[in-house]
Amino acid sequence: MHKEFTNCPRCNSEDIRISYSTKILDCLAKWLLDRVPFRCRKCRLRFYCPDQHESTLLKEAAAVRLWTGRLRKRRE
Repeated sequence: MHKEFTNCPRCNSEDIRISYSTKILDCLAKWLLDRVPFRCRKCRLRFYCPDQHESTLLKEAAAVRLWTGRLRKRRE
């Protein structure tokens, strides 16, 4: 992950999340610019980052779910 895409551009917080895509602008940004919306949990700024960041976050979340699922199976 690139450092400039893991911090909020306004307050420099690392507590960001993928924002809901609800506007036509979000769809255009995704299709034309390959960007997705993010939101800072600290200052509430909404900003766009390259799509590769979203897929990295989703892959990491899927890997954690898989790992925890395997741990549960071992315990049973």
